[in-house]
Amino acid sequence: MRRVSVIIPVFNHEKYIAECVESVLGQTYRDFEVVVVDDGSTDRTPEILKRYGDRIRYIRQSNRGGAGALNTAIRNSMGEYIAWLSSDDVFLPAKLEEQVAHFEQHPEVDVTYTDFLVIDGEGKVTGEVRSPYYPDKKRFRYEMFVGNFVNGSSVMFRRKCIEETGYFDEEMRYHADGNMWFRMLKRHEFGHIPIPLLKYRWHDTNISHHFRGMRKYLDLYYRKILKAYPCEEIFPDGGEPGEANLALGSILLRHHRLYSLGFSLLCEGIKRNPFKARGYRLMLSFSTRMPWYLISDVYSWRLSTRKRT
Repeated sequence: MRRVSVIIPVFNHEKYIAECVESVLGQTYRDFEVVVVDDGSTDRTPEILKRYGDRIRYIRQSNRGGAGALNTAIRNSMGEYIAWLSSDDVFLPAKLEEQVAHFEQHPEVDVTYTDFLVIDGEGKVTGEVRSPYYPDKKRFRYEMFVGNFVNGSSVMFRRKCIEETGYFDEEMRYHADGNMWFRMLKRHEFGHIPIPLLKYRWHDTNISHHFRGMRKYLDLYYRKILKAYPCEEIFPDGGEPGEANLALGSILLRHHRLYSLGFSLLCEGIKRNPFKARGYRLMLSFSTRMPWYLISDVYSWRLSTRKRT
């Protein structure tokens, strides 16, 4: 059997951390270690974790953010396989067993992710997510560009991925997971297990509800992607010069409201093919929608603030 390192970064999750750790200790696959990095919690999280004694490896550090906690956990782990579990999520009992078996059956795969159940703050199942999978790597990148569909807590990867890709980018206080998946896609194969093996908790204190932080780092997230990949390596349909720029710019404007980066891609697309009418139509269309986009942004910001309060 091969050892798995389950890494758990935690910050102020006294309500959920015990259930999270117990879900790992109850796995059907037994050759694993649990490395928990407390990223400067100020609640009862340290007290709860110390009760587990030598059943887990507990590390406490000053607050560096999720990526920093993940990196500390990886550096202090020993497994051939690494599985990330967020401190408010829960593994289903066969998760490690299923993913290790998948690696054994598919030696060409370096990263696996799974489907998952959605639970609320009290643990009640509210939905099920069937994560998509695209065998064609270019199509995979494009769909990931539209929106990250790989749930971090569902992922397991071979240690060599970190050794060859590098650690999580600590500049990314948000979206560090998607940043890592794009970097791994450069040289590693992704696989998917189409069954729910995780309970993903959706509640009012989720990091996903932090509208301003998510928006700020989403812009940085996409700028890093576009620095690593030419637009033509992401847009799957090829086409005329500038077509990829127009397509990706439209995605950033329509789906993510990233105005500066989105319009700059449209301008680049027009510059590369000034005789293509579609570029001018897109520029006019998104320009006229700007007031409605801004109103929507203000509403989303106020709603996220109200939820956190």
